[in-house]
Amino acid sequence: MAEQITFPSMVFANGQATLATYKAVSDHYPLRGQVTIELAGNGQQSGALHPAPGTAWVDLRLAQRLKLQIGDTLTVGNAQLRLVSLKSSVNRTAAWMCTTSSRA
Repeated sequence: MAEQITFPSMVFANGQATLATYKAVSDHYPLRGQVTIELAGNGQQSGALHPAPGTAWVDLRLAQRLKLQIGDTLTVGNAQLRLVSLKSSVNRTAAWMCTTSSRA
C-alpha cells in the first residue's frame, strides 16, 4: 500500500523563502500510474518513482521562484533536502520529498 501526506510549509533556498505544498510519500508510491521527472542534463525518466530519503523533487514553478538547480539544498523545518529532480506535471507549487521512514 502506498502512503502519502500532503501539508503546507515554508521552504528556504538560495537566501529566499516561500510557502509550498509538500507531499511525503512511502516507498510504494505511486500506487497506480507513472511519474515523469526531469533529470540533470535535460533527460526524463518515467515509472513508479519516488524520491530517495533526504532528497526532493520540485515542480518547475517553485524551482524558478527560488532559482533552484538540481543539486541545490532546500531547508524545510530542520530537514536539509538535496534537489535531485524537477517534476513538470504538478499543477501547483509543490515540493516532493521522502523522509527516512515510510511516514512523514
